[in-house]
Amino acid sequence: MRRSKAILVVSFGTSHSDALEKNIGAIENSVKEAFPNRIVRRAFTSGTVREKIWKRDHIRVDDVHEALERLLSENIFDVAVLPTHVIGGEEYEKIIAQCAICASSFDRLRIGVPLLSSTEDFFRVIRILARAFDCPRRDCALVLMGHGSETSANTAYAAMDYMFKQSGFFNVFVGTVEAYPKVDVVLEQVRHAGYRKAVLTPLMTVAGEHAAHDMAGSGEKSWKTIFQAAGISVTPVLRGLGEYPEIRSLYLEHLKAVL
Repeated sequence: MRRSKAILVVSFGTSHSDALEKNIGAIENSVKEAFPNRIVRRAFTSGTVREKIWKRDHIRVDDVHEALERLLSENIFDVAVLPTHVIGGEEYEKIIAQCAICASSFDRLRIGVPLLSSTEDFFRVIRILARAFDCPRRDCALVLMGHGSETSANTAYAAMDYMFKQSGFFNVFVGTVEAYPKVDVVLEQVRHAGYRKAVLTPLMTVAGEHAAHDMAGSGEKSWKTIFQAAGISVTPVLRGLGEYPEIRSLYLEHLKAVL
């Protein structure tokens, strides 16, 4: 069967092989199952991750521009781009910029939105995570660690925290590893609410480097260590958003909107 249309699944990327297959691979497989008549390709926006994979495994992962040029060389001129990024920060802006370089060479090139784009997206993800972690709970806080962004897109994390509490999930707290609110702000909120136990889990597509080291690592700056030093018992759950079937369904809905 001739497949002259393609879907480019674009992720930040990870060098953690297990997390890659459980999250990005799972999303890509869902796309392949939903759209068997389309070619499905992979691209990563992180140059650091792509370089690490090349040096370690000698596997070349394209960036967005490289992947699009490859599709053009195969005479594929109809492409839908599915970002797996959580918010529309710097990495999503890379996708827009790299697509613009060769957009005029395609008959049709459309880009989907990040996971958290509409108000309904936020509330759907909130319901999914609340069910997964049996919220609300009176005895245990659920702390979500997002990546964070220096752009205005970072406000998504504060909005999500607000919306969790509006939904009645007062034991949920949202922070970021690289922007505001950082771990000290989140810890103060958890302590002020009186929790002595906390579950830490990433609000990231992949439970990769940040989840393994910044969240659940044994170093003095990890969230796990900082919470424990404050007298809070911690249970890390290294599960990326790509591992939740309902989250993958939301990605597919975003993709359908640009096909």
